[in-house]
Amino acid sequence: MGMASAPIYPGTIKSPTLALTTANTTAAFTDFWTPSTSAGGKLESIGVSQDSTDTIGLDWAISTGGASYPIGCTTAISSGAGTDGTIAAVDALSTASFPFARSDGINRYLLLGAGYKLQVRLRAPLDAGKTMYLYGQGGDF
Repeated sequence: MGMASAPIYPGTIKSPTLALTTANTTAAFTDFWTPSTSAGGKLESIGVSQDSTDTIGLDWAISTGGASYPIGCTTAISSGAGTDGTIAAVDALSTASFPFARSDGINRYLLLGAGYKLQVRLRAPLDAGKTMYLYGQGGDF
């Protein structure tokens, strides 16, 4: 297999968002990012914030349509992260969460082929009335 003769850049910008609540259980994965069905995509960042009073982690998986395959975890989204004016939101695409993620020497990213989905689930239940917010930046090829 040869190398591409030129860099490949996303052609259509995508900004996936997801709000996890008490309706999202610790048993089931929820779709976060679905790239283009024709060519796949590149996810360049995942930011997470929450207004819960507990520190809660996230599990991540790749779905091929029928099964979810766990691939990593973000272990600590501090209470109030990104929502209380003091604690910063969490970079979920960090080395600790995705040690296998690609890097261009500066930024980390995930490439996902057509037909695959990046999924997430809570590692502990959220308190009633609390929400965990996820935001991604990337694009489709």
